[in-house]
Amino acid sequence: MTKRWNKNMKTFKTNREMELFPIEVEKDTNPISIVPTDQLHTLLASSETIASKSLEEILEIAEDVTSKMEELKDRKGIQGGSMDGTSHTKFRSKEDGSIWMAKDYPKERLHRAFVDEFVSGLSQFLNLDTTMNVKLGRMNGIFKVFVRWEETTDSLWDDLHKARENPSKFVKALTDQELRQIVIEQVLDWLISNHDPHAGHFLRKKIGGFLCIDKAQAFKYIGDPDEHLSSDYNPNGSINGEDSMFYMPIYNIILPEIAKGNSGLSFAEIRRSVNKVLERIERMSEKDYKKALLPYA
Repeated sequence: MTKRWNKNMKTFKTNREMELFPIEVEKDTNPISIVPTDQLHTLLASSETIASKSLEEILEIAEDVTSKMEELKDRKGIQGGSMDGTSHTKFRSKEDGSIWMAKDYPKERLHRAFVDEFVSGLSQFLNLDTTMNVKLGRMNGIFKVFVRWEETTDSLWDDLHKARENPSKFVKALTDQELRQIVIEQVLDWLISNHDPHAGHFLRKKIGGFLCIDKAQAFKYIGDPDEHLSSDYNPNGSINGEDSMFYMPIYNIILPEIAKGNSGLSFAEIRRSVNKVLERIERMSEKDYKKALLPYA
């Protein structure tokens, strides 16, 4: 899998405890399973199976959380139903006081819900502290993905506004630790062929660091003959504008500026910072990774 990186890429290990997929990497050298195997996930992992099943049957299998959550208002970023570029989202609270961002998925995109949860598990497997905690369920007869919310202050969209869309000013205003987190996230996004990691998907947590949301476009372009891993590839440009800094992959802005010396990081530091993540990727089950690709096969 490391072939999906060029020689400039390699990650650091955090001490954050993984909640959904606890593992002891140092003691176990066998590939770890990160794909759920219950009936719901088997359905969502296969586009052919979804086609043969009705939405009602899939909903029946998904957990009904209608009575367990209530809607919240005035969370940061909710403007006209959009969370800094993530559409059709609303916030809900659970009985235990936790807050979750709920996103609807229509029948023709149910496999994206599986992908969203798979990427969450993969991110936790890689021990990234930008990880979303994602659960699947239904509410009032609608299939939803629920993202465990961590309070945020702003997103990198706000930084772009402050920098007046000047790439150099934008990158220079980021701390070295923030830049490291961004290039580490790139390892995950390139692994899953996600070319939608725009600035609005990098939210600053109140406790520090980023919460990276909305990975539902993972694998979307993996069959595209033009798909390649570089800082000039922007397949969504035809929709959002090739030159829109607000919607292009954030890495298309960051890496060229680092190469120009407009940050405190060097490419040598980047290589060192991502090396351990690549080692963890090599530990991942090839079977699980292929299973996640089923909807796009």
